[in-house]
Amino acid sequence: MTSEYFDQVKKQMELMAETNRLNSRISEAVEAINQIFSEYGIEQKITKNDIKFTDSFLTNNHYTEKVDIETTLFKSLRRLSQIIFEHYYPKPKGNKFFHYTTVSALKGILKNELKLKPLIKNENYSEFKLFYQDHNLEGYTRNIDELGILMERVLMEQCFAICFASPIDLTQHKDKTLWSSFADNGGGVRIEFQIDTQHSDFRQIFYHKNLDKGKLLLNRLAKDTLEKFNRTFALAGVSKIGAFYLPGDYDIENEVRFLFKKFTDEYNFSFDGSNGYIMLPFESDFAKISITKIRAGKLCDIESIRSILVENHYNPENLLEQDA
Repeated sequence: MTSEYFDQVKKQMELMAETNRLNSRISEAVEAINQIFSEYGIEQKITKNDIKFTDSFLTNNHYTEKVDIETTLFKSLRRLSQIIFEHYYPKPKGNKFFHYTTVSALKGILKNELKLKPLIKNENYSEFKLFYQDHNLEGYTRNIDELGILMERVLMEQCFAICFASPIDLTQHKDKTLWSSFADNGGGVRIEFQIDTQHSDFRQIFYHKNLDKGKLLLNRLAKDTLEKFNRTFALAGVSKIGAFYLPGDYDIENEVRFLFKKFTDEYNFSFDGSNGYIMLPFESDFAKISITKIRAGKLCDIESIRSILVENHYNPENLLEQDA
């Protein structure tokens, strides 16, 4: 055996010893992370059970779960990820949300189901890209899967979403823009939904606006971890986090997004996406959804909307109104 081989073995043993030392003092990392959380106004805290050091990373603690005789499922303790995720993308306030759309799309929605499309359809909106750029996660834009497809494209194909506008702080200007952009410039409709859900991926969008990237929470955690512990900060579930991160110019949409990631251990995803989209019923384990109001646009034939509602067993007298 060569001296080079022994040098490699020695370095690996030293690295393992350092990892063991760091894990024996994991409370120091917990304290450092919680201190940063506090500085960012985050009241939630992690404990030493939530994180661990590896030879390369400071990351979520992991465990294995026996699913059946043949299968073992690898999972992460999610508290660290959840706290960070909720800092960037809080749960929406209230349970009423607007969806601006065309008359044609309304007909499908009145069948009591929503169409969720893959985010690859929104590629011109800089989905995912901006988050990875702001947080120096270049691997998603360079690495490929076993079929030779860029990872960022794979993720965009596996995330399905439908978008709503929060009525909170929805100004007249924003409302007008949404009619123009999504509801056939006043020839469509604005549907008001009541959505009652505990789904983990029903979130407000984060809009990037002239930010100092160094002050973003993930970047601060990464810098602190490298300086104090010589490890890379690696967050479980980071692959989907870009699905809620958009350029500041889009804040006019007041967007709230209902998203499903096709492959995840956070929830059981069983919808058929073979048509390139998935349908979410109004009644499911993920949400209870109902239409509470339909506002026809200024250029919309309200009588045709009335007929469509009747055909689909909705009472227009309780629902329908027209934009002034």
